[in-house]
Amino acid sequence: MDFWQLYGFAFLTGIVVSGLTASLCELLYDRPASFWQLIKSGSRPIFMWFFVVTAGPYMLLNDVITARRSGLVGPVSIAAAIATAIVWASATGIVVVDLGWRFSRSTF
Repeated sequence: MDFWQLYGFAFLTGIVVSGLTASLCELLYDRPASFWQLIKSGSRPIFMWFFVVTAGPYMLLNDVITARRSGLVGPVSIAAAIATAIVWASATGIVVVDLGWRFSRSTF
């Protein structure tokens, strides 16, 4: 596999992990996943950090969409949030793929 295939796989893995974790967060809190909701909830810090790290791109885009509907952000802020979500999802995917690769090598 070349670089772009690996990067694409890691990016899509990050998107999937982010979506699954955000869906779990929505099931637990009965609201759309957002940063404000986790700050307000006062849940255990370890769970909060897990949700923020893994579901962060999804939560960031949810918050930006909500802010755009309210007219609080402009196009530059939206572009910056999308770029941040892409990088964040890629980093999450790289970590998940690396952990999966290390786990598969140690068990077989």
